[in-house]
Amino acid sequence: KQSVLQEYEILKALHHERIMALHEAYITPRYLVLICENCAGKEILYSIVDRFRYSEDDVVSYVLQLLQGLEYLHGRRIVHLDIKPDNVVVSGTNALK
Repeated sequence: KQSVLQEYEILKALHHERIMALHEAYITPRYLVLICENCAGKEILYSIVDRFRYSEDDVVSYVLQLLQGLEYLHGRRIVHLDIKPDNVVVSGTNALK
């Protein structure tokens, strides 16, 4: 329970365009319910599969956006221990969260 509350406190303090925002949270006797930003789009793996070609600029944009989010976290001494395609969403404008 303590680790979940610690993660909540960390998420609550994060404010960056590449990181999903936490709006509210509720604690019940059995659960911690997090109300997060709606990140409309597809997980990055599905987004990549749906397109046939990518330019070098497209790839650079994706990598840069991922690194912007990580730089923000690392600047606050936070390490993301679960970076994987399921945790990256691509919007219709190719913006990553």
